[in-house]
Amino acid sequence: ELRIGAYFDVVLGADDVKRGKPAPDMILKACKLTKCSPRDAVFVGDSRSDMLMGKNARVKLCIGVLTGPTSKEKLEKIADIVVPSITSLRVKE
Repeated sequence: ELRIGAYFDVVLGADDVKRGKPAPDMILKACKLTKCSPRDAVFVGDSRSDMLMGKNARVKLCIGVLTGPTSKEKLEKIADIVVPSITSLRVKE
């Protein structure tokens, strides 16, 4: 067990929805549970199937991170932006 639940409003996996990646079900369920429109959501993932899931959910922005199995070149083909890792992300105030 990762014990990360306290850091997130919702934690979902493929077993929590009818269809797994690249179907948009996980993102759509998370948005519904948090009362956030997918068009206002930003999705971060490290694989091609993650990016396809974000695109299929029509989120505002799909961010690819290079900490997973997919190369920068492959992520750049589908992600809106690619960063080295999630720690590269900053919130503008």
